[in-house]
Amino acid sequence: MKFIVFLLCSVLLCSGCAKEEAPQEPSEREKQLVLSYALEDVTYRPFVEAMKVMSRELENYSNGKIVMTEKRQQQFAVNSDLMLETVMNTLDMCLVPINRLGSMTKGPLLVAVPYLMRPAVMESVMAPGSPLIKKILQDIPRQDTRLVGVDIWYGGYLQFLMRDHQVLSPASLKDQHVWVRGMGPDNEYLLAMDAIPCEMSFTSGIYALRHGYLDGIMLPISMIVSNRLYENMHFLSLTNHARMNYVLLFSLAAWDKLNPKEQHWVHQAAKKAGMFVRDLTDELEEIDLSRLKHADFMRIVEPDPDLFIKKAEYVRNFYMKHLPVQVALMREITQEVMKEQAEHKAAEAAATELRQISEMP
Repeated sequence: MKFIVFLLCSVLLCSGCAKEEAPQEPSEREKQLVLSYALEDVTYRPFVEAMKVMSRELENYSNGKIVMTEKRQQQFAVNSDLMLETVMNTLDMCLVPINRLGSMTKGPLLVAVPYLMRPAVMESVMAPGSPLIKKILQDIPRQDTRLVGVDIWYGGYLQFLMRDHQVLSPASLKDQHVWVRGMGPDNEYLLAMDAIPCEMSFTSGIYALRHGYLDGIMLPISMIVSNRLYENMHFLSLTNHARMNYVLLFSLAAWDKLNPKEQHWVHQAAKKAGMFVRDLTDELEEIDLSRLKHADFMRIVEPDPDLFIKKAEYVRNFYMKHLPVQVALMREITQEVMKEQAEHKAAEAAATELRQISEMP
């Protein structure tokens, strides 16, 4: 009897871990299709390695009939240029910050998500291939933008990196010139902190920081390290105030070259690569933060996050008021995810209890 109950609990555990796999059917394509892609920052290891993972998966699914090749841009490519080249089909796909889509789509949820949910919930709800991601990407008008959203990848949580001024509270940001990619929640969050958002491209932002034209920037730790910004900036505040999301985009022309089965393979390959980049990002964040602390590159502080949450309350209220349908969807998916997590945790506890009982003399 003990064995049967234990077996049932094991099945429950495994059912929560089941993964959807792409059908292993032979490719019907006669000639090899080569898909070109480019990255905004070729020094950022998680995305570089993730694209290689996706390439291997897609090649495996298609038996070598569909391959990916990197097209190197300038050392720091401007993400708006990458999107333009993808639209024009010079590139077949690219990976850019999701808030760059703000001016190209009527779906403001694309840039509002990080400010509506706590990080712990975000990690579960925004997992690659989740229902919320599918809904977000459906909001991209394909015919207007000539772009197809495939998946959203995690790029780390934003921290405040400052040149000569440490951020201990929102008051520390008053009148500080801080880089921002463009209009949207990042811009509004800085305004809520009484900071001065300075909109410019990634390339220009890095240049301005290194030459002292800006006071600070919001970036994940690993991106700070990959761009060696610790050489110019002296204060790092671990606020974890928003999740940086990157969207994997296909040109509509390239997407239409794929049949439905091949499009499914692309989604599955992107999902696996997205899981890989999430895990690698988390691993490198810990390593890079430890490196910054031990090498004494800069002063690192951990301010009270509640001060920033309270100060930015109106940013969340604004989006919750103007996006009632999207907010309702996020809450629904959040409840489903939390329910699944609770069931999985209960099954684990039951299995542990049964194992302990079976080991009793």
